[in-house]
Amino acid sequence: MYKALVIGCGNIGAGYDFDNEQVLTHAKALSLNKKFSLTVYDTDRVLAKKVKEKYSCETIEEIDVDSLLNFDCVSICSPTGTHYKYLSEAIDAKIKVIICEKPVSSKTDELPELVQMYKAGVSKIMVNYTRRFQPAYAELKKIVENLMKQEKLTNISIKYQRGFINNCSHAADLFEFLTDKKFELTNVRKSNLVTDHFENDPTLSLTANLWKTNINVLGLSNVMFPYFDIDFYFESTKIEIKELGRTIEVLKADERFSILSSKQIFKNCMKDNMVHVISKAEELLNGKNAQDNFISSVELNQRMLNYLNN
Repeated sequence: MYKALVIGCGNIGAGYDFDNEQVLTHAKALSLNKKFSLTVYDTDRVLAKKVKEKYSCETIEEIDVDSLLNFDCVSICSPTGTHYKYLSEAIDAKIKVIICEKPVSSKTDELPELVQMYKAGVSKIMVNYTRRFQPAYAELKKIVENLMKQEKLTNISIKYQRGFINNCSHAADLFEFLTDKKFELTNVRKSNLVTDHFENDPTLSLTANLWKTNINVLGLSNVMFPYFDIDFYFESTKIEIKELGRTIEVLKADERFSILSSKQIFKNCMKDNMVHVISKAEELLNGKNAQDNFISSVELNQRMLNYLNN
């Protein structure tokens, strides 16, 4: 049995599942997986106790290299500003698998230091861009790979809210996962930069070119309800990712290019999404999957900060 620690019992750590039938958090997914024994930590001792009682797990009262030596797997679900500290300590403790919530950091100087630590260490680090770990998106990747051999990707439309780094980066990572190309923008024209949800992460709209493809990013500023849609336009095919990524629809034009009709649809794509994230962590732990996504995620993190700040 693997010993797992969740650092941070807020929304993605444990909070989303307090009154939820699905599996949307690290704590619940780990508690349901019989290969793991769960321990949790939060600076809010009352919250940590609440999670302990819900999942009949253990708690610890401090995080340092010595305390981390007891664990095989660590989930870092604390605020972004704490990621550097906890990642550094977990790497020093030679944790076998670390799962870090995105973004890795909001400070450009921290990212290269973390890469150096990672390369010098033995830890595998997963950054939780959760869609890349879902079975439906693995199927979509196959569809996109075949499409790109037959048709040109001409346009991409992204609509999101709640922070360019926090949430638009999900769309950027999904592009990288589906196409095996880096999310590298040129001819960037920014507009409507609004600090609405996060002090250091505004919601930003922009237009740009992405590998000779036209891309339009609409940041829905001052919108309180969750929103995340992506449309990929090929010459005669459209892929719609909608309802926060829960539904994927592939549409194809007829022979006269006059009507788009649905050819394939995937529903409930994000149901119990954290189950699949923890399954990937288990694969890394038992050696079945030797590849993580840390370096690509840090590189993306750096580019997104550059687009935002330059």
